[in-house]
Amino acid sequence: MMSHRNGERWYNTDSNSVHDQSVPVKLWASQPIAKGQEIYTSYDSCTDCGGRKQSYGTPEILRDYGFVEIFPQQWSFPQLHGVSFGLDYDYDNVNGEGSDKIKLTWFNKPKSHDKAMECIEFFSAELERLEKDIDVSDMAPAKESIPESEWETLVIFYDAIKTAMATFIENIKKETPCLRGEGSCIIS
Repeated sequence: MMSHRNGERWYNTDSNSVHDQSVPVKLWASQPIAKGQEIYTSYDSCTDCGGRKQSYGTPEILRDYGFVEIFPQQWSFPQLHGVSFGLDYDYDNVNGEGSDKIKLTWFNKPKSHDKAMECIEFFSAELERLEKDIDVSDMAPAKESIPESEWETLVIFYDAIKTAMATFIENIKKETPCLRGEGSCIIS
């Protein structure tokens, strides 16, 4: 049995095409796997995933497979100039230990200051809406009609998307000098 998990430190298998039903599926280790270590595959970064890497991530995994992937996560927002990025814990390169700090890796970054500002405005408004209009602790009536495991998945996704949006805003502001109050921005 295999589980889904992306990232070089986790994703430890490769296979022939799992989508070609005319041949048996063959799976092999892509890196050493210690005795007792979990075997991981990827539902969106695999060799034969049909170009999903840049456009398929945490929301799509929830939609199609029913779970919220743990870090690393992939987030794609095609409606926002195709912005996509990955989130993972910032691992210490010396001993491989994770930290509470979250690292953002760009797959497709906003291409201009104006596009970055549009993204910041969108994510800021969505974060405010989620934090103001949705209080998970006040949703007892809804919780009563939803199976517990589904409720837990909803809460995990709620936290995950808020983390993704907040981390995006924090990183884009850090990387754009004029948004930090340094230098000037050309507005076109």
